[in-house]
Amino acid sequence: MEDVTLSWPGSMTTDQAKKYLLTAGFVPVELFRQQTQVLATGNKRRKYIEDRDSREPTMEDRDSREPTMEEVALRARKDLQVIEKTLRDSLDLSVYDRKQSFRGQHGEMKGQTMLAVRHIEDARMRCGKILQYADDGVSILDKPGKKNEGGR
Repeated sequence: MEDVTLSWPGSMTTDQAKKYLLTAGFVPVELFRQQTQVLATGNKRRKYIEDRDSREPTMEDRDSREPTMEEVALRARKDLQVIEKTLRDSLDLSVYDRKQSFRGQHGEMKGQTMLAVRHIEDARMRCGKILQYADDGVSILDKPGKKNEGGR
């Protein structure tokens, strides 16, 4: 394809003419050449994609793929540890040093907090069970040489 020189009325600047041509669906010569080159190298690109799909995933790929059950369970387990620590730390807040609004208020608050901690511990253990059954079905505590990754 040859480069073509266009002329337009004198009231239009070069930049205005370029914008007009682009909005009218004309493609700049440089872009046309790039697109033609991509089409000409279609087989190379197809080969690249096939090679990329057959190789081991990289860190860049891990962001775009669906997480495994192990990754989900480990992440949930770590998040639950943070929540558990937050709840345990809340037992030492100064709110318990203030006057109660009604009799037994602070005791009930602490009791409910500890109940929430127990439920979080149970949820963390259930995530450990997901890890166990996603792997080989044997508890990590029963495997020689392995440490408990979700413990306190």
